[in-house]
Amino acid sequence: MSGFTGNNSGIRKIIAILLVIFGGGALGWCSKSNASEGLSIGLGKATIGSEVCFTSLLLTQELADRRWLVTLSTHGEEYCRDELVQANMGVGIVRTTHLNNWSIGFGAGIWEHGDIAVGPESNRNRPQLCANILIRRYWLNDKVVTDLLHCSTGGSTKYNRGRNLLTLGYRF
Repeated sequence: MSGFTGNNSGIRKIIAILLVIFGGGALGWCSKSNASEGLSIGLGKATIGSEVCFTSLLLTQELADRRWLVTLSTHGEEYCRDELVQANMGVGIVRTTHLNNWSIGFGAGIWEHGDIAVGPESNRNRPQLCANILIRRYWLNDKVVTDLLHCSTGGSTKYNRGRNLLTLGYRF
């Protein structure tokens, strides 16, 4: 049974746990943040639901003492779930909190057009809004980052398999 988020109860519990961790970090528990904001460039894989379909690129810029991340993401054109999915580009903003070498954040994004990951059944050429969840791990004195960016419409559109980007990047 799906609830107000359009997801089943297991997914809603995971989202609730992430929100509790985010809230704890926002209140200053276990936070590790410094004023050195960086630009990250990461390459990796993108999925629709759990099916790996594309190569991906994720650019992120940290702002305001690393509390905000601005994202620019893209993936290639491939067949996924037996359907040709066009290359797509998205931008977003995510509010993060830090827990030692980890960051977790929530925000919003917009993709160039809808598709079978997040989008309407009709008029796929229009831009598609989505909610973003980002989990980031810092490595090697904060120079290397692993990002997992999830984008979903929460069941507000016909297609809601979600788009996931997992990248390994270098932080300047």
